[in-house]
Amino acid sequence: MSFRSAAEESVVPHLASSHSIHASLYRLCVALAILVSIPSPTIKRRYNLWIILGFPALAFLLSLGAAPSTSAQNLSPSIRGTVDNPEGSIINGAKVVLTNQGTEAIFRTRTNCKGSYEFRQLPVGTYSLSVQSPGFQTFTVYGINLAQDSDYTRQIDMLRGSMTRAILVPATVPEGTQVVRLLPPSQP
Repeated sequence: MSFRSAAEESVVPHLASSHSIHASLYRLCVALAILVSIPSPTIKRRYNLWIILGFPALAFLLSLGAAPSTSAQNLSPSIRGTVDNPEGSIINGAKVVLTNQGTEAIFRTRTNCKGSYEFRQLPVGTYSLSVQSPGFQTFTVYGINLAQDSDYTRQIDMLRGSMTRAILVPATVPEGTQVVRLLPPSQP
């Protein structure tokens, strides 16, 4: 006789496959469930045994299952932010490109209906972030250093027009590297 609820069917097998300790705890929980489901002289006694042994074991198993996924998410760097126009309104659908300056790996996304963008679980490194939207200047940030377990948040205020605007974020520049900044022509 097997004793499993719908919640255990959907949650516990996932946890058992994630790590070996979870597999052991899963087997322990199943053994307790079988022990509790063995017919006893009275239903009340079986119910009390389930409360004493089963619920605490299941709660312990579920609490351990949630911890690794949370900590794994926090170990990877991320970049997020919002994109607004000069009036402070969000820009939906702006093209956001993130480039790892060391490996030249490119990550792309678009802003959502709230003007937000997000890149999660990024490799450690130095990045440049570029935002483009029709009718606005291209906005680029260079030298974003991401370390393990770090996040970078940037609110970007786009300017109307067609020229490119670059923001240089302080970063260590390798010795012998020449940095060139192009400025728009001065107006009379």
